[in-house]
Amino acid sequence: MGGWHARSILQGEVPGAELAAVCDVNPAAMEGFGNVARFESQSELLRSGRIEAVVIATPHYHHTPTAIEAFEAGLHVLC
Repeated sequence: MGGWHARSILQGEVPGAELAAVCDVNPAAMEGFGNVARFESQSELLRSGRIEAVVIATPHYHHTPTAIEAFEAGLHVLC
């Protein structure tokens, strides 16, 4: 699901959005998203200062802790 969202942003289907970084525990899943920052750790991404907002596209049981961590980092969250 995250790849779908990332491609939609890259293709300009989300007005005003810019794909600044991607994150996945599987490095191969982050290929094909252009020249954006890549992170294998969500905590590293959320605290990187590279993003203003995050689209959470993890398995549903990770949504709450990820959203809380993003909010604590001062980010906007779409879950």
